[in-house]
Amino acid sequence: MISNKEEWYVVHTLPGKEQVVYDGLVRRGFLAYLPLVSKEYNRNGKVILRKCPLITNYVFVNIMESRLSQLNFIVGSKQLLCFDGNPVTVTETEIGWLKKLCMHNPLPQVTGNYKKGQKLRITGGVLSGIEGEIIKLGNQSKIVICCGLPGYSFELDIEDKMFEILN
Repeated sequence: MISNKEEWYVVHTLPGKEQVVYDGLVRRGFLAYLPLVSKEYNRNGKVILRKCPLITNYVFVNIMESRLSQLNFIVGSKQLLCFDGNPVTVTETEIGWLKKLCMHNPLPQVTGNYKKGQKLRITGGVLSGIEGEIIKLGNQSKIVICCGLPGYSFELDIEDKMFEILN
């Protein structure tokens, strides 16, 4: 049964065409979201700050399932991201998490003695409310933040006082 409520869908783009797809969606009147982060590049000794997609090759669009066919001819897009033959949807909460990730600046390091697989909730800073899982890489602990896209997660370093371990 086709849903009449708007949901966030994931549009798969051609490489480097995220902004083109986002602009095309907005021009057609769709509510779209392209998570961007600032990245530093060094060119001839000059540091250049540039906005880049947080997740390459994907743009999010809020649309009713009955209108998905209207996304077929967006310049730079390939198709909707699907899992088991069904379009992937992302919740409003997960879109909020992506927005928080985009606002987050240089990340401090985890210094505590935590175990791989421990679940946690971030309690401070711009990522407050996001839940994740700790993994161990070498001598450094990292937090994996899942964003709702199959196969995508984000590694963050974060101060001990900024999260709580969940049971």
